Amino acid sequence: MTVSADPRIDPASVTAIIPTYNRAGYLGEALASILGQTLPPTQVIVVDDGSTDATRDVVARFGPAVEYVAKPNGGKSSALNLGLQYATGEFIWIFDDDDIAEPDALARLVKALQENPRCGFAYGDYDLFTTEVNGRMSRTTVSFPLVNSANLYLALMERSFILQQGLLVRKACYEEIGSFDETLIRSQDLDMMLRLARRYTGIKVEGIAFHLRQHQGVRGSNASRVPAKRVIEGWVKSDRKIIGKIYATHELMDFLPSERGGHGELTNEWRFTALLQRACITARKGMWHESAQDLRQAREIAEKTGKTDLSGEEAAILQRIFDLFSYAPHTFSGAAEFRRALKEMKPSGLRRRMRAAVLWSLPFSIGAVLLHRQYANVWRFLKAYFALATPDAVLRTIFDPAFFRAGLELVRGRRTNTQAMSE
Repeated sequence: MTVSADPRIDPASVTAIIPTYNRAGYLGEALASILGQTLPPTQVIVVDDGSTDATRDVVARFGPAVEYVAKPNGGKSSALNLGLQYATGEFIWIFDDDDIAEPDALARLVKALQENPRCGFAYGDYDLFTTEVNGRMSRTTVSFPLVNSANLYLALMERSFILQQGLLVRKACYEEIGSFDETLIRSQDLDMMLRLARRYTGIKVEGIAFHLRQHQGVRGSNASRVPAKRVIEGWVKSDRKIIGKIYATHELMDFLPSERGGHGELTNEWRFTALLQRACITARKGMWHESAQDLRQAREIAEKTGKTDLSGEEAAILQRIFDLFSYAPHTFSGAAEFRRALKEMKPSGLRRRMRAAVLWSLPFSIGAVLLHRQYANVWRFLKAYFALATPDAVLRTIFDPAFFRAGLELVRGRRTNTQAMSE
């Protein structure tokens, strides 16, 4: 359902910033979707990061509705930092030059922040789309984790599921936490989102906020071009830098869910859970040495306390290591130390339970890449599965009732998505 403009909302209080570099072929659609909002922003800024194509001409077609700021090529973060200097709005909406906003996205985001003045940002979901040769748009839904606002920071460490195109932030928040990191070629949005989520409360707005375009274009700045086939490598490198800094500066307490941590000293039970959570985050980013270190510390606690099983929460943490949105399968060639730490886990009953939990999501990830015809990734996922699988772990997985329920939900979701896309 489309939300109409609320007369209580001042449209002049919203600035949209679009950094761009050689995307003249897509930029016009992105701008049209922003200017066509049911609640359009009064200030729209395009920061041209040294484009050599027809970007200036595309912006000129929109006349005075769009402010054009040109700069030498320096990367997306530098373009965003410059755009923020020109922003006059109370709220900031950063949008990519190749995506399309849902017509009522801004109205819903602004309404959420005005109704929740203690929140620093509001965000919505997105889907994926490709434009076929005949001009038809093909969309694919994206699954998002169910997260309460208090544990948003932890969830974002695992997976960057809030993107700037679906995010509205109070300008005062950006002013307080500082500029975008210009040393990052990729993952600038994850770095900024983590900084925002650690300091401010966010609010989820239901529904799709924008459509994320899938294409084979080159990413990055002129000095650090990233071909589409190597995008994951760029994300892994940047994410490791971001999470590595968090790993080095945060206390173990920071890796506990909010309702468990934050008060007094960590008990052995809480330390074990926090170590598994941190091991999950680092493994997902391909930081196998750090993940193995945490598994070894968890082993010491288990041996000292006689722990022989996992809680439901602990099993769920380990089950997320190899899900479809993890970089773990793509970096698994470097996981020898992690595999040894898992193999050396004691007591043996706990080791078997942990191995089954780690293995749990890989069959679904393999099925998903096959369904989406991402054949280049199938072998990576299979190698991880066979390297970790033992007869006991496989049996524990396939006879887990939750495994069958998740499989049925995946099939139903696939059928629903297929039907919706064909209508």
